[in-house]
Amino acid sequence: MSREEQAVERRDLLKLSGLALMGLACPPAALAQNGPPAGDLDLTFLHCWSDEKGETHVMIRPLAKTVKPIPLTGDMNLHFDSRPLIPLHTAPQRMFVITLQGDFELEASDGTRLKAPPSGISFDGDTTGRGHAARLKDAVNIDIGVPADFDVLRWARGE
Repeated sequence: MSREEQAVERRDLLKLSGLALMGLACPPAALAQNGPPAGDLDLTFLHCWSDEKGETHVMIRPLAKTVKPIPLTGDMNLHFDSRPLIPLHTAPQRMFVITLQGDFELEASDGTRLKAPPSGISFDGDTTGRGHAARLKDAVNIDIGVPADFDVLRWARGE
């Protein structure tokens, strides 16, 4: 692939990431206009967290049909990752990980291993504990930091 083709691909990915961020940060009413019917949406996300004993867990959780805008901390990264495995680690901060391209899978310290759902939305909240491993295949992700007191479960219920 030529440098020009790579530049176009990156520019297209940046545009997509901008659209994804606008969708997460804008009011639900704006998302509903001219969007796909609710039956076609995958209303789930992958949730990763640590319990009080330090064990990390992952679970697919439901999302309400309408959610409030995410309070952003300003910490946002777009990254292209070709590593097949990122060994056991904790999240550097509580954050959403939006997979734009490729495959993304988490394995918690408790042994549970799950792929990100078709929505591409994951939430990493395990900033302490034993952590999780990530398996990637040509992944392009956006990491979006949230405040330490953000309650992802209340947000997911639309509260």
